[in-house]
Amino acid sequence: LYFDQFNIVHENKQTVFIYPNPFNNKFNIRLINGETIGDVELYNQIGELVYSKRSINSPECIIEMGYKGIILLKLTDNRGNCITTKLISK
Repeated sequence: LYFDQFNIVHENKQTVFIYPNPFNNKFNIRLINGETIGDVELYNQIGELVYSKRSINSPECIIEMGYKGIILLKLTDNRGNCITTKLISK
């Protein structure tokens, strides 16, 4: 049986640190593998956009916001890769 080894899809192993979690009014985001942060969007539990920051173009950023509760973070790096995670604001 023939197996084409040259058409393998490679996973993007983006290393992102988000701290602290849970947070009070601000948290830090840092990408480790040399990429830069493009856009950051935060959504509440029902999918409404509660915060957006575009064209960051840096490997690190600080997000300050007053929303309380569980938040879904969607981060897009400069290559268009998307990372999502949950945060808790107390």
